[in-house]
Amino acid sequence: MDNNKIINSASIIGKGMIILCLLFFLFFLVMVAYWHFDKSAFDLVNVSRAFEAGFGSNGIQFYLNENQKPSNAIILSEISPIMVYWLLLRTSLFVFLSIKMIQSALRIISSMQSLQTFYLGNIKHLRSIGLFAFFSFLLSIFNFYYSQGGFNFHFKTAFAPLILAIASYVLAEVFREGAKLVEEKNLII
Repeated sequence: MDNNKIINSASIIGKGMIILCLLFFLFFLVMVAYWHFDKSAFDLVNVSRAFEAGFGSNGIQFYLNENQKPSNAIILSEISPIMVYWLLLRTSLFVFLSIKMIQSALRIISSMQSLQTFYLGNIKHLRSIGLFAFFSFLLSIFNFYYSQGGFNFHFKTAFAPLILAIASYVLAEVFREGAKLVEEKNLII
């Protein structure tokens, strides 16, 4: 495609999203590492939403003072190490899956820029996006929190990763048909 602005913009945005994912993960990793040295530094960090089911870490809230903190908040300085590691593992998996999906999308964009849209590699990339999205869907269905000798389980159906998985598999089949048509056209010529 000859200097397509949308394709070029999508490529730049995709690369920026990978950088943001890595920066978010690095920030979270530094936060967990610092938590080991000074738990009291996180007295105003609410991680209640991070233990809800759904795609991603669902958000961590930082408060400026004790008055802003809700009474039912799960505070980072008060949770057990195993729950901190669970948050780290879950966040790591979501970041990894997100980066892999973005990388596959960037490979598809790159092949479109080089005029190989219905390239067989794109079918593989679309299927990998579908697979990673399906794993994201499975991971986002549930989450749990262990507190005071009991487990709190959260279940939720996050439809966005499931829709992305289905759409990716459908697009892979469309691209497969397109690749067949291109191959037939090349045989005729």
